[in-house]
Amino acid sequence: MNRKFAPIFVLVLLVLSCSPCGLFSRAPEATNTPAPAPSPSPVLEATPTEAAVEPTEPAAPPLSGDLEIVAVSGYQDRGDNWYVVGLVTNGTDRAVDSVEIEVEILDASGTLLYSEVANASLYNLAPGETSPFSWWVTEDLPDADGVTATVVGQSTTTLERAQVETRGTVMTVDDDGDLYVTGEIVNNEEQPVEINGLAAATFDGDGEIATANDAGVILRYLKPGASGPFRVTMDGPASGVEEIVEYDIYLDAEITSPEDEMALSLSEHHDYVDSRFEDLHLVGEVTNDDDESWNVTLLAAIYDADDNVIDASSLNLPISALAPGETVPYDFYSWGPLNYKTGFIEQAVRYTVQWDPYWTWTTDTEYQELTTTNDDSSFDNGMGTFTGQVVNNSGGTIDSAVVILGMRDESTGQIIATSSTTIWDDIADGASAEYTIYVDLDPDMDADSLSYFTILRGKRP
Repeated sequence: MNRKFAPIFVLVLLVLSCSPCGLFSRAPEATNTPAPAPSPSPVLEATPTEAAVEPTEPAAPPLSGDLEIVAVSGYQDRGDNWYVVGLVTNGTDRAVDSVEIEVEILDASGTLLYSEVANASLYNLAPGETSPFSWWVTEDLPDADGVTATVVGQSTTTLERAQVETRGTVMTVDDDGDLYVTGEIVNNEEQPVEINGLAAATFDGDGEIATANDAGVILRYLKPGASGPFRVTMDGPASGVEEIVEYDIYLDAEITSPEDEMALSLSEHHDYVDSRFEDLHLVGEVTNDDDESWNVTLLAAIYDADDNVIDASSLNLPISALAPGETVPYDFYSWGPLNYKTGFIEQAVRYTVQWDPYWTWTTDTEYQELTTTNDDSSFDNGMGTFTGQVVNNSGGTIDSAVVILGMRDESTGQIIATSSTTIWDDIADGASAEYTIYVDLDPDMDADSLSYFTILRGKRP
């Protein structure tokens, strides 16, 4: 049964359109930190510029004195899962956090079928601020007919709100009917800003809430004048997605203390679309120029010709400790609409890549260097298959091992492709274990012109 719940609450919503047409907002381009060199591939261009956006003070709504559920609705997705979504507004004169909302699903007679406590998407809410909430229900509820939501928990807190901007935002619907809101956040403050959370909600032409979720990809820390991408992914309803025409973005940003500077450097990037899945790959290398080991998180943003962020992605390196002087390759290929909307990749014209100081930190994790033997490779239909054995010659048992494979253009030395695999079984000292790595190659590159290397790291129990 594919049906959209009828909202239980009667409400009037003022939905702020993000442009005259309600879908796109255009703004100048963000500062990229660090600035990647121009891509040698014709697909994308890396072009960092300066951020210059004036903050806009939102109009303060009247306070009601309560935390209010101002919208609630429900829908079933293509996989027959139920979603309860809504908006909660802090109508008090104090800042709150840890807002808990009891969501209920009822049948036509009002009998309770399901109940659970969800959290607001934003952890902190200043007076007058609103946050979406969303709860995913996998239970089979064939008699579901309505939903309710009630605030059941909260705490009082203190906030030092930051004036940040969102720009280059766009809503995209993919081939499966799922929705994405993408863009970038700009720090206009003279102090660093921490992004505690970002969420988005979508609405139909009547202003009724349709979907909501928090950001799955987001830069958490912004230096003064810096910017960073975000992506919110929302499972769409089984029907009626074409009626969703508006969206709004909600931010939880605070002034914070400066993070330690990190001596990391990024290489030039190579980008291509593979022939097997038609996915976009953005390949580079990161080098630790510091004297401490770092656990590194990277983010990438893809822009169209109008400076809109049309997709964003984040990744962690295959190893959780990048040692001083060490260089490791990476590949951004896990995207949102770029992977799931036919022809959307043709809108991509440039990119930015940076690390997130919030999720990049020093670590005491140590890896043991390992070796391989009996390495072999083969290529078929745009995919390379690399096999061999990891040899533990570290002098002790290894409880997990990481094999990173990189491919370089022999004429330039540039990284062209990379992939990795993890062996989770124990490897005794002197023993070996099989590995297999698959790499989707650039169809414009001749495999015979590429050389490859492996990086082997093992962890002790």
